[in-house]
Amino acid sequence: MNAAADTVKTHLMHYPGIADITDSRKPGKSELRFRLKPEGERLGLRLKDLAEQVRHAYQGEEAQRFMRGRFEVKIQVRHPRLEREAIEDLLTMPVLLPNGGQAPLGTVAEIDFAPGFGALKRADRMGVVALHVQLIDSPPISADKIDQDLTSQFFPALERQYPGIQVSRGEAAEEADEIMDDLKRNTFIALAIMYALLAVAFNSYTQPLLFLLAVPVAWLGAILIHWAAGLNFSFQSLIGMVAASGVVVNDSVVLLHFIQRKRSEFLNLADLIVDACVSRFRPILLVALTSIAGFAPMLFETSEQSRFLVPVTLSLAAGLSFGMIATLILVPTCYAVLADIQQFFLRHPRAFLRPGKS
Repeated sequence: MNAAADTVKTHLMHYPGIADITDSRKPGKSELRFRLKPEGERLGLRLKDLAEQVRHAYQGEEAQRFMRGRFEVKIQVRHPRLEREAIEDLLTMPVLLPNGGQAPLGTVAEIDFAPGFGALKRADRMGVVALHVQLIDSPPISADKIDQDLTSQFFPALERQYPGIQVSRGEAAEEADEIMDDLKRNTFIALAIMYALLAVAFNSYTQPLLFLLAVPVAWLGAILIHWAAGLNFSFQSLIGMVAASGVVVNDSVVLLHFIQRKRSEFLNLADLIVDACVSRFRPILLVALTSIAGFAPMLFETSEQSRFLVPVTLSLAAGLSFGMIATLILVPTCYAVLADIQQFFLRHPRAFLRPGKS
């Protein structure tokens, strides 16, 4: 497992934009490692028995336990301090053999110094090495592309090279996938609720679709602004896109409500749409500008604590800007097209009906 973890770390360093790799294996303090000599094995000594004798000699073995008032007192027996201060004392420590005799520890075992384990991590009774990779602010390769490359090519080869190991994307990545699935489902539910509310308020099944036309345009604006700024798309960016959806729908509601209210005052639909765009231009523009101005302090924030807010505010600002353009251009145009289609069916109700056979 350690060799496989080192191989993964070496492979990860070949990707550009890697800032740091954190390893869950923490080196511990130096400790003594015992290894039985052939002489000790011939005498029937086991490494477990040897380790227990050394532990009892230096840490102590409980000889008695009694209560003194409300406190429990333990009496432990171990070698005197003067016999526990030098490595020579350890080598000459008498070891009890299975046949009842004794022998110096140095004659039955070898002693080496080796770094111990600072922490052991396990999952499902298996040892685990967790690697956390940190990228620079604007890496040449996104984390998703690195993940796809590792999953499709490197990890299968690694499992063949080291049989018995299992490679997973980690709890953080799995949790991110679950959050992403929840976000997709909740976004669909929110759009469905908005459609239902607009359908009830305007007593129409087609007009709510016009209100929602600005939503994909706002999402497109968030994607384009990330590409122009050289930022990778993240989960925070998606949250900003979803938040911008409700605001751009409100702009469409303001415009189309004005058109419906003034419908009877205009004979020509084109004049009505132009008048509505001119009349509602100021409030729609002010809503977008005031919202963007409120997000501006977070856009220019450089502290480490608020850096994760930059993708959210960037998506919101770009979504509102592109949504305003869609509200003033795309939504009125589609409204005019929908009105022409409705008028066509009213004038030619049997246009798409096949003539019956006599």
